[in-house]
Amino acid sequence: MTSPTPNQKSVSQILGELAGAASLCWMPRPIGVFDSTTASKFVDDATKEVEAVLEAERKVVSDLHQKLDMLRDIVHDDVPHQYQTRLLEALKQ
Repeated sequence: MTSPTPNQKSVSQILGELAGAASLCWMPRPIGVFDSTTASKFVDDATKEVEAVLEAERKVVSDLHQKLDMLRDIVHDDVPHQYQTRLLEALKQ
């Protein structure tokens, strides 16, 4: 998991704020005690799921970067210089 920058919220903080905000969406608003322990468990479970998705996406991006590096090596070694720039620009898109 990557740590948020100083001005960036963590996934857990975003989901926690969402849970609190969603609890106010009822009309009429419920009365009684908000079970923050149960809400916190929901947030923890959701955070784990979101972080697993993010980790899988990071792996896909990492794999794509490796393939791009391999293509750059191939382009550099086997393609005449006049075509290298155009191929590298096409790979960036």
